[in-house]
Amino acid sequence: LLVLGVLGIAATVYFAFVKPSRSVTPTPSDGQIQGVLAPSGAVPVIPLATSTAPAPAPDSAEEQERKAREALYRRARDIAARSATYSSADRFDGMSQVFIDATPELRVTLVAEQQRLIQETGTQMLVQTTRALSARLAQDVAVRTAASVQVQVDAQQVIEQGSTSTTRLRRAIIELRRQGEGWVATSITWGDLAL
Repeated sequence: LLVLGVLGIAATVYFAFVKPSRSVTPTPSDGQIQGVLAPSGAVPVIPLATSTAPAPAPDSAEEQERKAREALYRRARDIAARSATYSSADRFDGMSQVFIDATPELRVTLVAEQQRLIQETGTQMLVQTTRALSARLAQDVAVRTAASVQVQVDAQQVIEQGSTSTTRLRRAIIELRRQGEGWVATSITWGDLAL
């Protein structure tokens, strides 16, 4: 009986630890990449994509134009969001946030809009939050050399009046004029965004 016990323990140790396991590897289905190395131990080679164009040089005219457009789009989105985000709690003073980026003529227009909103709302609570979603040039121009441009900014506006909340999509058409190295807004026109 003692001999059988020792043989049983030896067989358990042999099959559990010494003998290599023979596990069944599932075969990959279509579209699935097999993650098991080849028997030789070599790492499988992943083919490189060849259809992508090389990135332009950082100092190329094409790259400088791209950067100028991106900066202009950021500026236009920021101006659109700040000019149409306001509250009756501070008498629509939020509109003045865009004054630094506006011509004197546009400032006059924004102050007139602020006064109109004060008269229309009276003592009612009104909060409008505008989030710029995208921007693009209205016409294809070289931004680096243009004296003025027109940018279309698509935005989402959430209007809270009393206990109701309304969300709408709007488009701002912003006229910008070059001033030194930057841009200043000369006009902002809002309209509903047709889907």
